[in-house]
This record gives sequence, C-alpha cells and structure tokens, in this order.
Amino acid sequence: MTSTPFHNIFQAFDAVSDRRGDHTAVIYLGTRYSYKTVREMANRFAASLLDLGVTREERVMIYLPNAIQWVVSWLGIQRAGAVCVPITFIYTPSDLSYIARDSGSTTIICADTNFGYVKRVQAETGFKRVIVVRMADLLPGWKRGFGHLFDIIPKGKTASGENVFHMKQLLDSRSGGALPDISPDGQALAEILYTGGTTRHPKGVPLSHDLFLTSALEQIRISEHLIPVEENVILGNAPLFHVLGQTCSLATLLVGGALLILPKINLDAAFDAIYRFQVRSMIGVPALYRMMLEHDRLDQYDLSSVKYWYSAGDVLPVEVGRRWKERFGTAIFQGYGATETCGGVAMCPTDIESPPKSVGRTCPPKRCGSSIRPFWSRCPRASPASSSSHQSTWSAPISTSRKNPPLHSSISMAASGTARPIS
Repeated sequence: MTSTPFHNIFQAFDAVSDRRGDHTAVIYLGTRYSYKTVREMANRFAASLLDLGVTREERVMIYLPNAIQWVVSWLGIQRAGAVCVPITFIYTPSDLSYIARDSGSTTIICADTNFGYVKRVQAETGFKRVIVVRMADLLPGWKRGFGHLFDIIPKGKTASGENVFHMKQLLDSRSGGALPDISPDGQALAEILYTGGTTRHPKGVPLSHDLFLTSALEQIRISEHLIPVEENVILGNAPLFHVLGQTCSLATLLVGGALLILPKINLDAAFDAIYRFQVRSMIGVPALYRMMLEHDRLDQYDLSSVKYWYSAGDVLPVEVGRRWKERFGTAIFQGYGATETCGGVAMCPTDIESPPKSVGRTCPPKRCGSSIRPFWSRCPRASPASSSSHQSTWSAPISTSRKNPPLHSSISMAASGTARPIS
C-alpha cells in the first residue's frame, strides 16, 4: 500500500513544489505552468478567499470546465482550509440550486458562460460570494489577443455587484503575503463529490484528506512499471469534478508529474497535444477509445509517446480492446471504482498481461481487512448510508457516509466504518 507522511492535500502538493519548482505541473491550451507558478497562484487565491471572509470548513463550489483555473481553485480552497464542492459545469439552475443548498455552499467559482445560471439561483441558495472566471484570463497576453481577435474564446455576460468578484483581479491584487499555517488533520473534510447514483437527486460523498491521499497516490502510481511518476505527462480527458479525473489525473500533481488539460473533447486537438507535449499516459472512457479508432485522421498523428492507456467509467468492449492492440501494439488497461471508494477498487497491473474484460487486482487500500476511522461522525450534515444489515463488497478506506443516502445503491457502508465481503 502506498503511504504518505502528509495528512493534508495542499501540504503534499507543497512538498512536491519544493522539489519540482521549475518543472511543468499543468499544460493548458498549449501553455506550460510550473509547480512554482501554480503554487503561487493557489496561495494568492487562498489568501483572497480568506480576505473575502471564507472560513475553515466553509463549502466552496467549483462550477467550471477543465482549465488551469479549476486546478488553482481546488488547490487554493484546500490551502484556505475550506471544503471543495466540485460539480459539472453543464448543470442547469435546478441542479445547481439543489446541490448548493444540500452541501451548504456559501461561495461559488463559476465561468462567465454560466454566470447567468448562478445569478438566477443566488437568492434561493444564499451564495455570499460569486467569483467569476474567464477561461483565457491566465493565458499569456498574446494568446488572449489572438483568441479574441479570431473570436474563438467563449464569452459570457457578467454583472458587477457587491458580492461578485473576478478571479484574475483577485490574483493580481494579492502580493502573496503570509497565510495561516496548515493544520494537518487527515480526518478533516477535504471535499464533497456529488454522484448521481440511481435516484433522482445527486448524492454528496464527503472525502477526507487521508482518504483522498491514500486512494489517489495508490492509483496514480499504478503505471510506475511503465513510466516513472515524475516523468509522466497525463492527458486527463475525464472531468476534474469526477473522481476518475481526480485520482487518475489531477493526483499527478502530488507526485511530481504533469497534467495536460483540454477544456473539452476535440480529437484532433488531443492527438496534436499528445505529440507536441510527448504525453505518456491517457485517461478516458470506452466511448472515447472507440471514437479515436474510428477517427478519419488517426493515421496522420504520432501517438507513440503514450505508454499507458487507461479506461474506466464503463465496460470496455472486447472488440475495442482487440482493435486497439492490433493498431497500437499495446493494451488498454482497465479498472473499476466508485465515488464512495474514492476511485479505483481494482485496476489492471502494468507488469503482467491481463485477460480481456479483466479490471485487474484489488487495490491494496480496498482489500478486506483494511480499516479507517469512521468519517461520517466528523461531517454533521452527512449521515450513515445504511443500517448494519447491509454490507459492502469492499473494505475501507471508503467514505462511510452519503448526504441524503439513496434507497438503493450498489454500495452500502456500515456505520462502523468497516465494510465486509458479502457472504
């Protein structure tokens, strides 16, 4: 099992930044951002949140597509000691309102293109602060200029107001002064991820710092037999609000790798980025791999730098896996996980060949006999997900609570915090 001396997500990132300061942390729309730069922006954003009155354990929602601003927001929220509530940027006002009220979020970071949705629900949600992001704001000036000149940057209408702020202005106004010391508490709430489940409303899954670090570091290192973690450049096609995008892509920032972000799926852009930035790993769902195989211009691109292709989120058809191996001479590795387990329960090892349809071996932290302190008691608004008459297929570490637990779920967590195999 992968261990870490840290009990706070930002503390782990900070230590990597000390070691990898000038190395690339994030690549966004062709621009490289070093660990030193990302850390500086995250610290400035954390200071701005505290200046605006955000307090420890206060819920802050991220309502953005994949972007450098998403990463800065997530890290900044962790540094400020608040709790991150990331959601998909395509949610409508009704979904946005429901999750804001259910999670108790008081601050929201939104793109200018969905600012209208936020204003529509602000009165009923009680958002105290709205922080607006323009998706090109953190790019070099010449790139922003060309983007506006050729009208290829999405623009949304925003309004000024007492409680409306702009991320770029907040970052520019801070000089990077002193921040309060981090108080590592592995059982403290780091974020709440919302999962649709099988019922009408999304369900919030609270994840602690320890749970995220233990699970994410195990999953991000699964490809070490193929690529040293500090040499890994990951094209993370999974959305960062999703546990797959976090544990198998974003977590590379906790081990010294680089994350390549695309704001939306565009195969030609992805193929070009793989070659230009010598991507070593790609994360995707089965439908994406099928789309790639059927792309008319696939033969025009050199994708040979990628050594690790990973698929999750659905069953990879045997036919797609066979065609992929015939085309590229390498397998697509698979895995299975859930939000409640903080991602991968089982993943295919990279040092042996796995049979078709296999999702590999159980990840060490999820094997029976593991244990972790019950977390639900630390989250007052959450409740145990099931009675003791229900049992789980996997053992902790898992999140032992879900907000507004569903009547039916593929996973049931005992309130004791220890899950047992179904007999």
